[in-house]
Amino acid sequence: MIVMLYLAAVVVAGVFSVVTGDVGAAWAVAVGSPWYGAPQGWSEDGFVLLALTLICPLRAWMLWQVLRGPVVRARRPPPARGVAAARLVLYLGVAVALIPWGYFGGLYEDVPSMVVRVALVVLFTLVLTGRPPGFRLVALALGLMAAAGAVLTAVLFPIVLSLGGEDAVSVWWMFAAPGLAQAAWQTMMLLGQKGDGRWSAATVRCGVLDLVAFLALLAVNAVTWQVRDPAFDFTALGWVLAALNVFGPVWWARSAHELADGRRPRVVSGRPRVLGGVVAVVLLAGLLGGEEGPRLPYRAPYDVSCPAWTKLGRGFGETRAEDRERAFLCLVRDAGGPMFPAGRSDRALLASGRKLCAQPMWQRTDTWLRSDDRTINMRGLDEALVFLCPDVVTFSDEHMVKENADYLAASNAACSDPWPRARARRQGTASYFTPDGGGYYLADDADPDNEYGVERDYDGLLTAEETGVGVETIRQMNICVTVKAFDRAPPLRLKGWQEVAEVGVTSRSGRLTLPAKGLGEEGAGRALPNLAIKGPGHYRVRVHARADEDAVTILPAEWHLVVVYPGRSKKEVVHRSRD
Repeated sequence: MIVMLYLAAVVVAGVFSVVTGDVGAAWAVAVGSPWYGAPQGWSEDGFVLLALTLICPLRAWMLWQVLRGPVVRARRPPPARGVAAARLVLYLGVAVALIPWGYFGGLYEDVPSMVVRVALVVLFTLVLTGRPPGFRLVALALGLMAAAGAVLTAVLFPIVLSLGGEDAVSVWWMFAAPGLAQAAWQTMMLLGQKGDGRWSAATVRCGVLDLVAFLALLAVNAVTWQVRDPAFDFTALGWVLAALNVFGPVWWARSAHELADGRRPRVVSGRPRVLGGVVAVVLLAGLLGGEEGPRLPYRAPYDVSCPAWTKLGRGFGETRAEDRERAFLCLVRDAGGPMFPAGRSDRALLASGRKLCAQPMWQRTDTWLRSDDRTINMRGLDEALVFLCPDVVTFSDEHMVKENADYLAASNAACSDPWPRARARRQGTASYFTPDGGGYYLADDADPDNEYGVERDYDGLLTAEETGVGVETIRQMNICVTVKAFDRAPPLRLKGWQEVAEVGVTSRSGRLTLPAKGLGEEGAGRALPNLAIKGPGHYRVRVHARADEDAVTILPAEWHLVVVYPGRSKKEVVHRSRD
């Protein structure tokens, strides 16, 4: 029943994720851990689909194996002393492994995990009464060494890392012993179960698969620590291996189930090959590297030196060259938003940072806007990136001139003629940088009355004055504008436009223009022509406007078509309005 409920919940969460676009719901229900975003190089949909295809069937099988309970095939004497306690602690180990600690980890996970782990090592080892005392003593010592090493790692590793300076990462290898002891203890337990007679071959195979998955996770983590090339990012594989932590709980549950049978163990004498097998496993694990245990999810290392940058504000000039990557990682991990999710590896974060470094400032800003990440602002992003690319993230006058020129060119390149088939006497297209609040004006720039532009009343698209026209924008941000001057009134175009209106204007000097950007922030990104093609006189100005109001970008996402032709009427005509 519970297995069916689990599968039904996965289906419901999957449908919810498809409808809402939030893949985190499907991941959380299927895996039982928070969703921190896809690893570097993976799309969210692709990674979740691949992971769930592998994980859901195995987790359903795990739940069935755990919950089916013991099967007693014949009436046998009650289990030997200590077996009941061993079964209880094995079931507790299964329960601890299945709790979704990702939502409230830390001490809430570490304390019960360590207590149950010590009890499991002691009682599970002692219940192997079919093995010689020396065998069980070695296994017990290895298991307790693994548990104690895990506790010391959790307590001492942050301290050692903070004291180790730039060489602190190399100290991490001192903590490989818990992982080696864990693999050796599990190997001895499996050897003991194989010849005991109380456990089936299927149970032993589950333990072997758990050990193989553990060694594979060790190998992935070892490569993750040692290889500094972002092309070798194994974070995705590490996540999948951690999420596939199903064989351990099944091994424990089946071991507890089959102990209820009451069968007596077969006494097996010690053999030299047992010690040889343990030594082989230890050597293999030593080559791969170690961690404190197979049950822990894949995590990035904690660095308690981070407050130097995140809290005390240590700057670039005060940071040694060898510590700059660490400073960047500390700052972006402290933000922990969509641009730099918590579940991403160090190499993936560094690769993302260097990719941002290769972008001009406007593109970095655009990337930040599109990410919808408000845990870090642009100033904070640049303050982090300066540790990776100080030559790129700089605010010198020369550099800012170049950045502004790049942004101007990109904005102009994003604009095109929305009415290319209509060839006018004069025409031009450019980006237009609006002031705070948006809007712009078309006016006789040689008329003293227009020295400070044209006022806008903000109630409609156009505001007509004697010698100028104020135009309101929809998004109140930068726009693309195309201007066209005709000898006579062109056909009215309404399709595809949100607002269309026209008014009359007078040019006393024979000029009607949009101001160029110049050194200020307002104006056209390139020079646009004089639209008073008949010289001094009366003209009609027709303005078309549309915008992508949901766009999240620093580039123009609003388009205006300004049509000018001779005409004496001063009447304002609204052809289309959003209201």
